[in-house]
Amino acid sequence: MTRRSKHSQLLHPRTLSSPLQANEGIGRSDFEDRRKLLGVAVQHYDGSRRTTLRSETRSRQGTMPQLDRRPSQIESNWRSRSYCLNMTVAVAAYCALIVTISVVADWSFPYCEHPIKCFDLARELQASMDTSVDPCSDMYGHVCGRWSDQYPGKRHQFALLNERLRFVLFQAAERSRDSTNAADKAGLALSSCMRVWSSGDVDNAISIGDVLKRRGLTWPATTNVAVRDVFRQLVAFTLKDAISVFFALKVMIHLKAKDRYTFEIKYPQLTMEPILDPEELQTCIRTYNRSVDVPGITMQILNLELDYATSTAANSDYDYSPKYHKFADIDAMYNSSFVTSAQWVDAINEHLPNDAAVDSDSLFLLYDKFALSAVVDILSAYSDRTRNLQNFIGWKIIRYLSYGASSKLSTCDYRGEFDTWSFTFPVALKRCMGYVSEVVPYGLLQLQLVGVLEDSAIPYARNMTDDVRRAIEVSYNFSWLDEQSAAGAVRRLRNIRAVVGGPGRRVLTPAAMDVQYAHVPGIYEDSFVNWLVDSYRAVAAHKIRLVYPPGNPDHRSPSRDDWDLNEMTTSAFYLPTYHLIYVPGELLMPPFLSASAPDSFNYGALGKVIGHELTHAFDPKYIDVNYAREPDVFYTPQFKEKFTQKIDCLILQTNAMLQDSSVGERTITESFADNAGTELAYLTYWALAETRRKEGVAGLTADQSFFVATCFFLCGADGEKQLQNSVYLSLKVRCNQPLMNTEQFAEAFPCAAPNKA
Repeated sequence: MTRRSKHSQLLHPRTLSSPLQANEGIGRSDFEDRRKLLGVAVQHYDGSRRTTLRSETRSRQGTMPQLDRRPSQIESNWRSRSYCLNMTVAVAAYCALIVTISVVADWSFPYCEHPIKCFDLARELQASMDTSVDPCSDMYGHVCGRWSDQYPGKRHQFALLNERLRFVLFQAAERSRDSTNAADKAGLALSSCMRVWSSGDVDNAISIGDVLKRRGLTWPATTNVAVRDVFRQLVAFTLKDAISVFFALKVMIHLKAKDRYTFEIKYPQLTMEPILDPEELQTCIRTYNRSVDVPGITMQILNLELDYATSTAANSDYDYSPKYHKFADIDAMYNSSFVTSAQWVDAINEHLPNDAAVDSDSLFLLYDKFALSAVVDILSAYSDRTRNLQNFIGWKIIRYLSYGASSKLSTCDYRGEFDTWSFTFPVALKRCMGYVSEVVPYGLLQLQLVGVLEDSAIPYARNMTDDVRRAIEVSYNFSWLDEQSAAGAVRRLRNIRAVVGGPGRRVLTPAAMDVQYAHVPGIYEDSFVNWLVDSYRAVAAHKIRLVYPPGNPDHRSPSRDDWDLNEMTTSAFYLPTYHLIYVPGELLMPPFLSASAPDSFNYGALGKVIGHELTHAFDPKYIDVNYAREPDVFYTPQFKEKFTQKIDCLILQTNAMLQDSSVGERTITESFADNAGTELAYLTYWALAETRRKEGVAGLTADQSFFVATCFFLCGADGEKQLQNSVYLSLKVRCNQPLMNTEQFAEAFPCAAPNKA
């Protein structure tokens, strides 16, 4: 399908709302907003100008000499026909001009908001590829050399796809009507949240104060309280209100027991980025409450931000793997009199029924070690200054809820060039999506993908996942692995749970999804933040019921599907604690998967992603434990030796490529998955029936199309940039390195045989 640029959409009358439609004002407003966004001046209709033109015409007509005779019938007919002919010619010329402008706009501005309908694979590839670059020396430059010319200002393919999907989601949200439907409920909530930002005059910040008071916290705090009381407030906020500061205490399946749920302690991902500029912070505090000691509270918050960041950095351990601990272990781990194991148990049990109470021998999963370390450090350091601590906690919650409560508070830290629609709109949309995805995540996902994702995409991707898994099994049984190690690797592979394209089995259908989110209240028209807070509390109560024991009427049997999808993402990932890979529906579209693309391209792109995530299950960090976090050494010493040699070889190769002796070790998790994922994707593709391996794209052979696809989704503006301290290599290296180690790539283009890592 021919793609239509933003400019061409504006030039087509059919893209505007009909004057007879009730929502004409909305259509015109949207039209004018788009014009402004593109830098095109909006000329409003001026009725006074119309009156002036008419009067001028009448005036000139009054000065013309009057003719004494009337025109004859023949002259009248001729003039009428001449007028019709001239109008026909004018209309034809106008239509031709519109068509010409549309064609030129489509050619000049190859941009489209829809992620699938406007995607033409051959055209995209031809526009991106720079055939003057030798693929054998730089495949990334060969495939992506002109991508930024086609999409100026876009960071990379992932960001572009994410931007398009958010545009689609925003449109879908505006069409939502039924609050009993999970998807529409998510859409109505998203629209309600966005109106806080767009209206400019919503102020429900007082509701945030009510959230704080419910837990005994006033802001600003005026007196010091016992540190144990502050700790109890933190536990109550995270367990009862689903709002976390310093740490998040969440309910998850007890993977060791398998018949119940337990708690995990992890980093609070809900916490917004801190405001570190004193002037901006003072502006925001003043926006919330002008009557407080703004300079004094500003210094309290900034000092605590610094101390918290220092503690987090000091306790962060990249090699740490999530582990189960008893609550009694906390005393031995930290030896702190301010945050003891008994205090953890007591604070949690305040919110549980007696038959679900935890004790010192109860197990919990410590997902992020530094989350526990940080709360111990901070509470210990501020035990005699808990007023400062309360002000910091209160401010973090105020900031987190600000986008849902107050128009001015949500943009209080934007100044100058950042205080513009083009900057604040995507930020507001991201924040609002974050709110809603904490409440009805799969409803929001369904809202985004319905009408966008092709019907064949999810079944095709699930079949591909099964194909990759089978190809891995075959490779294990016929490779350098010894028999014992191969059998253990196959067992580990088969235990991986794959969630592809959508929610787990419990909420697979729309009807089941509606039941899943029945506890979430309907949207409040007068206040989004009140709905959000009540919904968070409803979600928290729903989660707490999961820890009820089997004898309790509210007990529910656990499932590995019960993990929190709390982020709309265009990235696949592996969850080591669940031994699960997630391939989101947002990824089952170009440039990863297309119904119009041959298998060679789809298996090169999406197949590499799936292979990458499955490989993470054999990552050196996780290979010695199973998903229950128990030791599981399935391999022989001979396997371990060969495996370590291959890992070391890849580290050395990476260091040599980037001329950096530290980058290989830091990025080995992802580079190992990139290399193995590419190899596994090719094995899977080659195992397809020969009839499915004949077709290529854009004039390329099938094999060439496969290898082009492994790189095309990595195209970006700064492909050569290596981010400091990142666990990922640059986009260019992520494309080139796996192909350097693939013999079939050298045969496809052809190149010199690789020196395989």
